[in-house]
Amino acid sequence: MQSMHVQMRDGFCVPIFLYRCPNPSASTLLLLHGITAEQRHLQKLATQLQTEMNVVVPILRGYEEGERRGDIAYNGQYDDDLLDLQDFLDKQLETKYLYWAGHSMGCANVLRMILNKTIDGDGVVFISPFFHPALPLYRIGRKTAGEENKLYRVNVLKLIWLTLCSKAGIRTWEHSKVLKVPDEFSAKTIELSYRLFTSRFSKQLKHTSIDIPILSVIGSNDEVTHPERLTKWWGKFAAQTCEIIPEEDHNTILFSPHTVERIRKWVQRN
Repeated sequence: MQSMHVQMRDGFCVPIFLYRCPNPSASTLLLLHGITAEQRHLQKLATQLQTEMNVVVPILRGYEEGERRGDIAYNGQYDDDLLDLQDFLDKQLETKYLYWAGHSMGCANVLRMILNKTIDGDGVVFISPFFHPALPLYRIGRKTAGEENKLYRVNVLKLIWLTLCSKAGIRTWEHSKVLKVPDEFSAKTIELSYRLFTSRFSKQLKHTSIDIPILSVIGSNDEVTHPERLTKWWGKFAAQTCEIIPEEDHNTILFSPHTVERIRKWVQRN
């Protein structure tokens, strides 16, 4: 594994971890993390896929150590960052075949690019997709394991108020923190701003035709999303199928042998 920094258009450097395949002509998978940086789980998946493809795992802006933790400069900045990463992989790594992948809310970033028609790649992999917080797909109120559940907090009233302000064109308070999640880089939590949170998913999800090949998988024991609800919604929204992997949950699916093999075979086929 090789760590490096990629400079964005505003001069900010995004840290990435490159798991380079021994085959110089291998495809590249750009893997985006969810609402937390979740490097421990993503590294397990990347290491297992590395024998067949290059895997690039960035830490998105606002999650890394720095003076603007939990925030970004403007609403939609992730769109620009991901385009810059895409350009870097095309030019600097001379990527011949590029596949986008997301875990949890990382899928929302990728779907946003698809709907904005800015994605340039040969296929997309969605793992435990979390596309939009307003969708009726989630296990509201369900307890997750141990103390980890206590580390997630959403200020719903502030989120609603800021959304109303945004719709009215008022962006003065979009830097305000609305969400608390576990911090990958300490034993504490990190608070995320409204503009960071809402830059991760599309404002409106409209039924559309999607031309790019997609592999979608979710665990049967996913504790965040109802697998059956997701597969039904995804079939109507994108006319695509979502495979349910038995006995895996929201995170264990990342290093399930079945998931690794499905991704390997799918990339080879596409």
